[in-house]
Formats: sequence, structure tokens, C-alpha cells
Amino acid sequence: LPPPQQQPKTQPLSTTKDESTESLLRGEFNAVMALLRILPKAKLAKKSCDEVLDTLAHMQNLRQSIYQMKLRSDQAVSEKSRTHLQHRTTNYLQRYCLLIAFASYLLNDYDDKNLPNTMRFENWLEQRAAVNNCIYSATLNHD
Repeated sequence: LPPPQQQPKTQPLSTTKDESTESLLRGEFNAVMALLRILPKAKLAKKSCDEVLDTLAHMQNLRQSIYQMKLRSDQAVSEKSRTHLQHRTTNYLQRYCLLIAFASYLLNDYDDKNLPNTMRFENWLEQRAAVNNCIYSATLNHD
């Protein structure tokens, strides 16, 4: 008699951390990299955001959550589950991009010494169509 076939073992969400995985865990998603090319002081803004995210990681680390949601959606069995997880992943990525843009705004254009004349973030973002488009079209479908 042939030996019984073993069921394939399911892989944990994070198996090996290759270069691509490490890059994603650092928040180097395509949408984020596009923001870094168009925002003033973008690298400093991202670094500041990442420091805050790391400090608050005991609650949730948004960068890691984006990656974990992507893995879960890639492994989802049902189309309904996959669609839900992809929507959640996109939402997290857009939040991350928005935080980087907000940090850039604070570093460049927020003037706490002249608050009545300081442009609100909402208006600042509206005046930057490329930034706005980058944030709200961010998706991991092509990352």
C-alpha cells in the first residue's frame, strides 16, 4: 500500500522576510514612494510618521497592518473575504499616505506663531492635486 498523503501545511502569514517583505514592512509601498517624490521634506515627514507609528505599535503599527492585510487578502478563500480585506488594506494605505502628507504640511506650511493666517490642512491638500490624487488612488494592487 502507498503511504497516506499528508495534507500540505499552511504557511504562517509571515514566512521568510526577503528583501521585498522588508521593504513593505518599512512602508516602501508604491504610493508612499510616489509621495516622497512630490512632497517637500517628504523623507523627514515619513521618518517622523514612522517614529510615531513605532512608538504606538503596542496599539497598532499601520505599516505592519497594511502588510498583514495584504497577506490575508492574498490568502483569502472566498471572493467576498478577499474583497473586504483588499478594501481594508487600501484604507490603511491611504491613511498612511495621508499621515505622511500631514507631516509634510506641518514641517513646511504650518505656522503656529501666526495661526489666523495659517492655511488649514484641508485647503493645503486641495491645492496639491498630485498629492491628493496619490493619496486617494493609493492601492496595493500593483505594489
